[in-house]
Amino acid sequence: GTRDFAEFKENTERAALSWQPTDRFSAILKYTYVDSDSNPDRDRVDINRFLTTGERISPTPSQRDVKSTVQRLILRLRYTFNDALRLESETTYWNREVSSGDVGRPPSDGLTRPNEAITQELRLHYETDRLRAVGGLFFTDTTLNQATFGSLPNGLGIRNKFQRTSVNSAIFGEAEYEIRPGLRLIAGARYDTETTKVTSGVLEFSNPDPNATLPPDQSGRVTEATYSAFLPKLGLFYDFNENVSLGFVAQQGYRAGGGGITIPGNRPFQYDPEFTDTYELSLRTNFFDQRLFANANFYYTKWKDQQVRVPDPQSTNPQDTITTNAGRSTLWGGELEIRAIPTDAFEIYSSIGYANTEYDDFIFNGQQLAGNDFAGAPDWSGSVGGRYYFENNLWVALDATYQASAFSDVQNTIRQPSRFFVDARIGYEFGNWSIIAYANSVLNNEIVLSSDGTTGTVSEPREIGIILQGRF
Repeated sequence: GTRDFAEFKENTERAALSWQPTDRFSAILKYTYVDSDSNPDRDRVDINRFLTTGERISPTPSQRDVKSTVQRLILRLRYTFNDALRLESETTYWNREVSSGDVGRPPSDGLTRPNEAITQELRLHYETDRLRAVGGLFFTDTTLNQATFGSLPNGLGIRNKFQRTSVNSAIFGEAEYEIRPGLRLIAGARYDTETTKVTSGVLEFSNPDPNATLPPDQSGRVTEATYSAFLPKLGLFYDFNENVSLGFVAQQGYRAGGGGITIPGNRPFQYDPEFTDTYELSLRTNFFDQRLFANANFYYTKWKDQQVRVPDPQSTNPQDTITTNAGRSTLWGGELEIRAIPTDAFEIYSSIGYANTEYDDFIFNGQQLAGNDFAGAPDWSGSVGGRYYFENNLWVALDATYQASAFSDVQNTIRQPSRFFVDARIGYEFGNWSIIAYANSVLNNEIVLSSDGTTGTVSEPREIGIILQGRF
């Protein structure tokens, strides 16, 4: 038989338990279960067929079938010592079992990959009339057993299995002090350290050809590195009155380095951590008894060693990609958000954003890319929408979003078209239940998001459905 290679099924179940034996102590336990069945390449199609006929046809006769089961358990504890001091703890356990194989084959013929993570965070809060402060500890241990899929120029399918582990810990603190009425100083810092390790697994081939040239076997190869950073933050806020506030914040950001393995080339690679210095000016306003809100942000960011996803310069296969570091880059822009509530039953909202991106020093494959835009970074974006509530618990909503065109590669040779999408919803609420009918991509204006000339990804087609929600 045949199967729609774009088919997607998902089931989500949630449960929560709250316990508060005293006014000082409370505990909340939440559990989430999600199982899904899909083809992760469902958005990848034969581009020539799509452009000529509009059909979304798989570029290969064999498609992956991925069955995933995710469980998440969260325990939140809170103890209040007095009016000024309280301690909070959040423990999270996450587990994901993934079974994959070709469509039409049982999962046992494919690959089962267990993944799990445990996270612990402690926060101590202190609050008085003029001072609010928080300090804490953070720890997470993650193990991901991953598999990547691709094909060789001779048509062989290839699957690479490897394990990625990371241990991240941090100590942090932040305080807000009211210097005088309306004027507040914010200061904080975080020290972060992370160790990452990638262990190469084995290669598997579909329909192996004894005469084919295969990638080198990197089984058992370990790539390990440790990174750390001290990240300060400083800000100043002034409330002109209860309706208008102006703020300025300067802070450093960081993302740890790491490593990976190309597919199908099977070449290990590493990349360094990236650092950012960001300066942000913010304006918050509300008028007419909080019927109108207008917020604006202006930001300027200098990047050092920005992590960028690029084609592997040592491979001729476009499926081989690596993460590398750009020397220096700059991002600046602004955002404006407006929300109006003309009546208790009607609200409208809109936003517009501008972002200017530029590599200041980025040598890739012997080419200086200084002056180029970031890949996948449109300069203009915006949205507008509204919602109306009827007296009989019925509501309707309409949202439209826009993104200007952007380059899809760091060389700025391939430009993605602009995007405009409209979504609509209508809902009815009764007690703890609600039923929502929705239509995504109402205009059904499918566009090519990325392409290598033969295959590529396209936007989602129009989707119409019904959601039933219950809260207990």
